[in-house]
Amino acid sequence: MNRILLISTLLLSLFLPQQSYAQGDSLTTLFRNSYRVFEQQRYTLGIYRDSKQIQVGVPDFHPASVANVGTGLMALCIADSMGWDSQAEEKALLTIKNMAGYHPTFQPDRNPSGFYRHFISLTTGQQ
Repeated sequence: MNRILLISTLLLSLFLPQQSYAQGDSLTTLFRNSYRVFEQQRYTLGIYRDSKQIQVGVPDFHPASVANVGTGLMALCIADSMGWDSQAEEKALLTIKNMAGYHPTFQPDRNPSGFYRHFISLTTGQQ
């Protein structure tokens, strides 16, 4: 599964529009385009989809993945550090607040031990 995600990210980074960077800075370009993939997976509440449908005409519905929320938060930290997203801090705080249950209509589902369920609804947080 990790190989599929890595390969998908690398392939997507080749097809997403790129900003101009200094010649030979391909690693920065790859990382920047990888961040763009996470930008596309982010829902308005700051929750991240498990995957993103890129085929035209195919419905784009996927549940949120708690693992992807964590990876999205890391991507926001990198984007803030690199200066790619001037609102990264606010986005990260929104994600943390909503995952903590501070949104009136979004309450992330947890198992009896208190751990988040892996897949949850993007809109309600329920399993």
